[in-house]
Amino acid sequence: MESLVAEGSANLMIGHILLFNSEFRQIRSEASARVPFHIDCVRHPGPGSMSRILR
Repeated sequence: MESLVAEGSANLMIGHILLFNSEFRQIRSEASARVPFHIDCVRHPGPGSMSRILR
C-alpha cells in the first residue's frame, strides 16, 4: 500500500476504499438509487469534547 500513497497523502482515500471495498460497493449502490442531488451532513464534536464526555 505504501507505494500507492503519494507525498502529502492526497490519494490516501484510495487505500481506505480498497480496505473497505464491500462498504464502498454498498454506498455506491445506495447512492445510485437516490436522486442526483443528495447531501448528508454530520457535525463531529471538537477535539476536546470526547474527553469531557468520557469523564
